[in-house]
Amino acid sequence: MKQFVDRYFHLVFIGLFFALSVFLLFAPPIWDENVYLTLADHTLSNPSDLFPSMLSWVPQPPLMWYLVAVFSPAARLAPLLTSVFCICFLFYACKRLYGGDVAKLASAALVSTGSYLLFSLVLFPDGPVMIFMAFSSLSFLCWVKLREQKFLLLLGLGLALAAMSDYTAVPILSVTFLVWLVILRKSFNWSRFFKLLGVASAALLPLLLWVYSLSQIYGNIAYHYSSVNSLFADNMLLRLALNVIYFGPYVILLGGFPLISWIRKPSFDLDSKLLLIYSATVFTFFLFITPLYAYTHPPYNRYLLPIIPALTVISARSLAKEKLHARFLILLPQFICASAISALILLSSH
Repeated sequence: MKQFVDRYFHLVFIGLFFALSVFLLFAPPIWDENVYLTLADHTLSNPSDLFPSMLSWVPQPPLMWYLVAVFSPAARLAPLLTSVFCICFLFYACKRLYGGDVAKLASAALVSTGSYLLFSLVLFPDGPVMIFMAFSSLSFLCWVKLREQKFLLLLGLGLALAAMSDYTAVPILSVTFLVWLVILRKSFNWSRFFKLLGVASAALLPLLLWVYSLSQIYGNIAYHYSSVNSLFADNMLLRLALNVIYFGPYVILLGGFPLISWIRKPSFDLDSKLLLIYSATVFTFFLFITPLYAYTHPPYNRYLLPIIPALTVISARSLAKEKLHARFLILLPQFICASAISALILLSSH
């Protein structure tokens, strides 16, 4: 019996995750979801109009609302299916890199993480950009370690999809990959470097075309973002301090109960350090790039969602050293809390 439970441990959490997802699939819109529903409706009624004119500003690259349009009227299927993709790819990548036990634990830890269920259903680009950034970064690791060219192409696909989900994916992944290249320079020759550069450049073409077309209609779009986000401003040190105070505890919450295993059964080899560098890049980026209203209103903690898959891979490698009962004691309470909070938020508009 123990062997059976150990073998199918991850399916308990994945099964509960999908049961809750189906239950919450038709929850009414919350927060600013109506913006993306409106954009999706406009896309359906005016498929030739790529730049909806009923808004004074198109808020993000179009992938999210096009996905919502495809899956209308079950709009929440759009982020949910990207979430399914993330679970499957995380399992596959971890199995190739670290074996089946870590792959199972990574998928269980992912669906147990705070905010993951919520943003697997909320119609914001934050969930998809988290997933596609993870897809690209894990493909990079697989490409370096397994030396299979298909992962280079998957890296590019993930970068393209992440970029078309949210502009912020481009600087974060660019800095991450640059730092990784410096650390892994002994694994690279010029041929591999230029292959990576070529794939990354091709992956960013759709975003460049989108930005160019957008600028033809709205003018200087860089001005829009500089008007609502600022890199250098008065009291920058104060804002950085406030952001550290605000974002710091949220990182701990996203790490969750598996952080216990980080201490009990640490697993911090080069791969884990690379994933921590990626997480630190996300964290640092949003310490500086935050809305100017952050002085009066706290910045959105959902900005840090892209670190979730990276943390779960590290956690899974530590959890693999734990006994079966310890794995349940660590993951089950976290899953229950995360699910209860997500369900409460999604059903709060009833």
